Amino acid sequence: RADASGVIARLRERVKELSTLYRESYLADQTRSTPEDYFYEIVALLPPGWQYPEDCCARLLVNGQTYATPNFVESAWQQSCTVVVQGREIGMVTVAYLSAHPPADEGPFLAEERSLINEIAKRIGQFIERRQTET
Repeated sequence: RADASGVIARLRERVKELSTLYRESYLADQTRSTPEDYFYEIVALLPPGWQYPEDCCARLLVNGQTYATPNFVESAWQQSCTVVVQGREIGMVTVAYLSAHPPADEGPFLAEERSLINEIAKRIGQFIERRQTET
C-alpha cells in the first residue's frame, strides 16, 4: 500500500512537469503576445511545476531585464540554468524554495526538476531566436 502511494505521488509530479511544458508550448505559440508577456507568464507557470509549489518562486533574467514572481528572493535552496541564444548566454532561469525541504537529488530538488528547468531555459532561448528572425 505504501508502495502504491509512492508511485502515485511520483506520477503526480510527472504530470505537473508535463503540464508546465505544455503551457510553455502554448505561450510560445501565442503570436500576439509580446516577449515581455511571455517572460512574465513563464515565471508564473514555473512554481506549480515543482514539488513544493506553495513555497516556490521563480525569476528570469534576459538581456539585463528581470521577470520574477512577486515572492522571489535569493535563497539557499535554488537551481538555475542559463538561457542561450545563438551560442551566447543572454540570461538565466532560477527556481527557488523559500524554506528548507527534505534532501532529494539536487539539494531539495528532484532530478526531473533539473531536467525541467534545463528544458524551459532551452525553450526560452528558442522563443527569443524565433522572435529575432521574425523581426
